[in-house]
Amino acid sequence: MSKKPASSSPTILVGTYRKNQLKKWILPKGLYNYPIHDEDTAIKAAAPNIRELWLYASKTDKLRLEATFDREVSADEFAACDYHSFSPFQEVSA
Repeated sequence: MSKKPASSSPTILVGTYRKNQLKKWILPKGLYNYPIHDEDTAIKAAAPNIRELWLYASKTDKLRLEATFDREVSADEFAACDYHSFSPFQEVSA
């Protein structure tokens, strides 16, 4: 059995979230903020192949979502998405 080249293999992105962040940002907007730095060449190469997002708030609070990598955005573009107007530490009613 031959392995697929890494560039064509599906990628699972694993991250964390706060419950408030999930209710106010991730689910309503369909976006997950995953910082990528210039030196993160492996992540940049794998990003177009992202097919799933596994998010954890704790060992028992797990969320699996279908996902696709849209694009890398600049800090200015990200700020325009209104992400910083919400504090993940602010309590949100259910």
